[in-house]
Amino acid sequence: MLEKLALGMKGVDLVRAGVGLAVSGGADSVALAAAFVELAAMKGLKSRVEILHVNHGLRSGASGADQRFARALARRLGLGFRSQRVRVKRRRDGLASEEAARNARYEALLSMARRGRLRYILTAHTADDQAETVLLNIARGAGLVGLSGMPARRVLSRRPLIELIRPMLAITRQEVLSFLRARKLSWRQDASNLALDYTRNRVRRVVLPAIKKHLNPRAAEHLVALARTAGAAHSFIATQAAGLLEKKPGGAVRLRVKALERASDAVAREAVRQAAETVSAGSSAIGAERVEAVLGLLAARGSARFVELSSGAVARREYGDLVFLKGKGIFNFLKKRGQKAESSPSLEALPLNPSREGRGHKSEVVFGRWRISAALRSGASFDIEKFLRTRRGWSEAFDASQVKFPLVVRRRNAGDRIAIGKGSSKKLKDVLAEARLPARERDAVPIVADSGGNILLVVPLRRAFFARVNPDTKRVLILSARASR
Repeated sequence: MLEKLALGMKGVDLVRAGVGLAVSGGADSVALAAAFVELAAMKGLKSRVEILHVNHGLRSGASGADQRFARALARRLGLGFRSQRVRVKRRRDGLASEEAARNARYEALLSMARRGRLRYILTAHTADDQAETVLLNIARGAGLVGLSGMPARRVLSRRPLIELIRPMLAITRQEVLSFLRARKLSWRQDASNLALDYTRNRVRRVVLPAIKKHLNPRAAEHLVALARTAGAAHSFIATQAAGLLEKKPGGAVRLRVKALERASDAVAREAVRQAAETVSAGSSAIGAERVEAVLGLLAARGSARFVELSSGAVARREYGDLVFLKGKGIFNFLKKRGQKAESSPSLEALPLNPSREGRGHKSEVVFGRWRISAALRSGASFDIEKFLRTRRGWSEAFDASQVKFPLVVRRRNAGDRIAIGKGSSKKLKDVLAEARLPARERDAVPIVADSGGNILLVVPLRRAFFARVNPDTKRVLILSARASR
């Protein structure tokens, strides 16, 4: 295990660097701490090392016991110790969201590393964790990034520079347990790891064991090898794609249409993903749907089309270029054409109610400087992928059966919230603030909502995670918005 840990640390400059070891108290993290101390002693490393413990407060008294255990381990190993308590929002069933807990954990680790002036944070993710991650990503529809699993290194902060290192990705859980038993080290058991209410636990305790039993006992090993291969392939593609990005003033990014058309599909998609993430306030949630929508702009003529990204960013076709604009970029574009987004007398609430299916039965209103329309189509013949590739301007599709008609186009209201994920929402005022839109212009942003109070669109910033089209959709609602001339 020490040899594998040393290989996992290859290329990491530990000379005079502060190191934080993320220790929950579980077997993997205890093994990481003990093995790192042994390795440092063998190699004569003089790095300043601290144990970092995150107390999620989710397991009543057990969380406090975990923290005391981690503190005692730090004392036993002669290491510094830091801990931080976090609050994790619970789901309706009383359990903590896996994503919320993970985000809170990394934020806390980063906060402690900053306070301790640490250069690296080491986590105890093992080969088994990597296999589970790859399997989860495959089930969710992974591309090369998903097949790569968890990266061995990742920059968490650039100022100051702090990197996350996963040096145990080649070490199995069985090797961890053998290491601990040989050194008579104890660890904490987290009862929540047994609960099948969590997706990862189901993969760990049900799905992966079944694959090993019925398909291949070395399945986890092969999944880890797949992650390495996919990671190397993605690294090559990412390097090629990065060469296509051109930075512009104001944080904008440009991709030449001809260069994208000459590139392979994989490189073109990666270039779009990188450009979109560059202008989307650091967001990494640029899904395949958005990437395909941007690539659909390659067939556009002129410069009249754009695609919403995230955090208010947009991608525009400007003749021979795709230009990716930060935050209020689309509003700046409108202003250049004399189409100001400020409040005006034409911002009264307006009904939007398509009468029945068919292209000739579209309902349309003009709200401020925007022309917004709604139309219904049959779900039986609706191809969502083709729609995303060929749509013009800004158009979004909804499952009409989940929408309460009539619709209304209005200004924002106090307390407005928009769904941003399954079971989660965000205050509308925060969406507008993230878009860096001046306060004086926020009342001019059209809000499309249904009669049940559900916001569908914030034009041209965001669509809601609501009433998404699926294979069972019988009727499709198409909402479109374009700048009125």
